[in-house]
Amino acid sequence: MAQLIGVFEQTSAVGLFSATTLGSDVVSRFANTGSPEGVVDADFGSEYTDLSTGDKYLKKTASGSNTGWELMTTGSGTTNLSVTPSPTNVVVASSSGTDATLPLSDATNAGLFAPADFTKVGHITVTQAVDLDAIETDVADHQAALGIADGAQNFGLFTNLSDNASLLTLLGEVDTAIGGIKVQSVVADIAARDAQTGLTSGALTYVIDASADATVASGAALYAYDGSAHQKISEFESLDVVSDLAIGTLTTTTVPVTNSNGTGFTVPDAVANSAAGATDGTAGVLSAERARKIDNAGSFAETIGDGVATSYTVTHNLATLDVLVQVVEVATGEAVSTSVLRTAANTVVVDFGVAVASNSYRVLVSKIVA
Repeated sequence: MAQLIGVFEQTSAVGLFSATTLGSDVVSRFANTGSPEGVVDADFGSEYTDLSTGDKYLKKTASGSNTGWELMTTGSGTTNLSVTPSPTNVVVASSSGTDATLPLSDATNAGLFAPADFTKVGHITVTQAVDLDAIETDVADHQAALGIADGAQNFGLFTNLSDNASLLTLLGEVDTAIGGIKVQSVVADIAARDAQTGLTSGALTYVIDASADATVASGAALYAYDGSAHQKISEFESLDVVSDLAIGTLTTTTVPVTNSNGTGFTVPDAVANSAAGATDGTAGVLSAERARKIDNAGSFAETIGDGVATSYTVTHNLATLDVLVQVVEVATGEAVSTSVLRTAANTVVVDFGVAVASNSYRVLVSKIVA
């Protein structure tokens, strides 16, 4: 059984030659001269043919208006494109199809050049190949050489120059400071001193041979310029003398010292004071014999007693059996008689025969020097 889906209708209205009703919408076909845009009212899906050009239009907006007509094909069968630029994109319009929009480029996708980027590139003039990485490296090296941080616009803090100033300002201050420095020069003689020009007050001149100055017998002199004349401030009429001292052949009692520029001398053996507290001795060399006696001298003391043991080993480390050992009772300070055995060069054994109280005796060991 056939189903009716539309009604064909032929009418004599100007331009309208057929219409199909679909529910509440009427899809029409028109034919006339000129564009239908803004002229012909039609529902969505209606068609229009321009009899003067053969162009065909399709109504692509909702019903009840005379706008929204879009050119689908031209009478010549070609599609015309047009471009509408803007700051954010470019619209490519098609005379027979859907328009296309070209976007700006980004970090991921290719696209159009933004006006701001175009302006930036327009400021660049390049006449040869440029390596931007190399330029960046050079800039970093220059910053390091100048001692300034990345992005810094000044040179930080100074003691005698302006703080946070540019290089030009700092160089100007250094130039001014150098201009105020007094000239210091070394010349051969008084005539060369007087031949100098452009001196400022306070300039110093060292004259190697100042004998032409009546006040200098011989040698060099230093002069300060007071703005009109040279004023002597010091003389150097003698030469530096270098004397090399050396130790001669040593003996057991003296140390001879030789002098390359004159007479030498001998450091004698020291002389001891005649008694404790006396000051009649003299300082001097420590003779080999006295050094031996000092090296051999020595003594040791230790408190013993633990309330249990009767015999105690005392280590004195005097490295000899020739020692004098005395045992003293701590409480009374009296020397006591007890058995003492020199068992080795560094130890003695003190034997009481009975247990003695804790820390009750003091053992005194003295080294005997021959």
